[in-house]
Amino acid sequence: MSYLSSVCGCSFKQSQDCISHIKLKKDVVHIQYIEAQSEKLTANFANAVKTSAVATSTISSNHPPMLEAPLVQVNDMDSNDLPSSAAIAIDTDNDNDSASIKSSPAELVKDCKDEINE
Repeated sequence: MSYLSSVCGCSFKQSQDCISHIKLKKDVVHIQYIEAQSEKLTANFANAVKTSAVATSTISSNHPPMLEAPLVQVNDMDSNDLPSSAAIAIDTDNDNDSASIKSSPAELVKDCKDEINE
């Protein structure tokens, strides 16, 4: 497949070669083509910026206002059906449990000394 230069009609094997050819040529025709392409890109970019600016300023008028959250009523009759964390009995006798968590620094030091002496 060959790519033809839109300026001079030269054929190239790759599109990158054609683009490089157009950019590197210094004659009037190629320079005018490059300038016209850059003007088109600038116009397209400016048009996109204007469109996005208009879209952001009018977006609130296109969408209806957000609805308020509905009021939720709690049925107190059902609250006693579920177990409460305050009603759970916790076994605090962990003297025989080797996997228990010890929060006392004295107990931790004592256990470390016992392990070292063994």
